[in-house]
Amino acid sequence: MSRDYARQDIMELLRVIDWLMQLPDELERQLTYEIKQLEAETMTYVMSIERLALEQGKLEGKAEGKVEGKIEGEAGLLQRQLIKRFGPLPGAIQRRLDQATSEQLEIWAERILDAPNLPAVFDDH
Repeated sequence: MSRDYARQDIMELLRVIDWLMQLPDELERQLTYEIKQLEAETMTYVMSIERLALEQGKLEGKAEGKVEGKIEGEAGLLQRQLIKRFGPLPGAIQRRLDQATSEQLEIWAERILDAPNLPAVFDDH
């Protein structure tokens, strides 16, 4: 039985239902299954060239995220460790962290374990 509701109307109705009630686990799983079935029935066809382009975009995004995200993540982790161990960081130290390479961050991360003070972590000797 088809009622020809627009996808947006269905999604809004589901949001209201979700907001109003918390379902037991089994019913939650059943609802999730039925929503996926509904989406599969109303899903538009994606041409093979579009699928390839989407897949290529995902791969490129993952590659960029690994390069940029890794350094940002390493710097952020080291920054949190330094603050926890030595307190607030001076501006000069923060700038060094922001401009550091992955290799520098790794060296400093190892030094933090034994360094008696903040300057010792960044000492190049």
